[in-house]
Amino acid sequence: MIIRMFSSFRKKIFNTVLLKIFPLLSKRIYERYASYRSKIYKKDEIALICLEESSPWDSSYWIKNQIQKMENIGKFISKDSSFSCLELCINLIKENRKNINIIDYGGGGGLYYEKIKRYIYSEPKIKINYNIVDSERNLSICEKYLKETIHCKLNLINSESFNNFNLQYGDKKFDIILLSAVLQYLNKWQESLKLLINFSPEYICILHAPIAINSNEEARAIQNVKTSEGYCGPAMITLFPRRLIEEFMNKNKYALLSSFPLTKKSKDYYRTGCDNDLYKDVIHWNYIFKKIN
Repeated sequence: MIIRMFSSFRKKIFNTVLLKIFPLLSKRIYERYASYRSKIYKKDEIALICLEESSPWDSSYWIKNQIQKMENIGKFISKDSSFSCLELCINLIKENRKNINIIDYGGGGGLYYEKIKRYIYSEPKIKINYNIVDSERNLSICEKYLKETIHCKLNLINSESFNNFNLQYGDKKFDIILLSAVLQYLNKWQESLKLLINFSPEYICILHAPIAINSNEEARAIQNVKTSEGYCGPAMITLFPRRLIEEFMNKNKYALLSSFPLTKKSKDYYRTGCDNDLYKDVIHWNYIFKKIN
């Protein structure tokens, strides 16, 4: 409670005092250390800073943070509302078959793999073939820390070679494709999603998608990616209008099975200065889509 009060007091001081007394200095500090920078960009636009700096997902701070998570995995594997989406899909599929193939696109260090591995201990007849697609550095964490079991097999796929994987295994049946806090970071998200749809999975789970609840148009912003270790770098993200993802999936013959917000209240991305109020209030949303047969 005391920490929250201090945090609130600090925000008020920054918003009302520092910005008025030292506007230029405060603006620079804010743009570097706030979660999201104030400028809103047009659809498909890429900020120069994101082209000049290396990917935050390959930074030493990000990798170290992922390693720390895997070394303390017990703190991060509790079932939550996001995992319940994946769990629901597995429960629906297991009614008809016991071998379930999953692609975790942008799966990082393999957090969802660890959750599923623990979940199916209570379902010994289910066999999971789990495919993680990510960068080489993130896959190296998976190689070191993730262990297969009799009921949960693991396959690691470099994101750079994923197109070839798609061509090679285009006829292979995949049941679930998972994108958790991934879609907004894809430079051409519709093309990437179509690539995944080509696998014709029965279910697609899109989790932690930032929905700009007051806007009808897609836009982009810069996120300052940070961990407890330090600043990782800038990343362009897409801010989706409320119905865009659902409409895109419907056009590609996937119907909405379930959707819900992660929080009841909108998250104020821009505490001190979004340059377009239509994108100031954002809610992270979870979606489950089912293939229309």
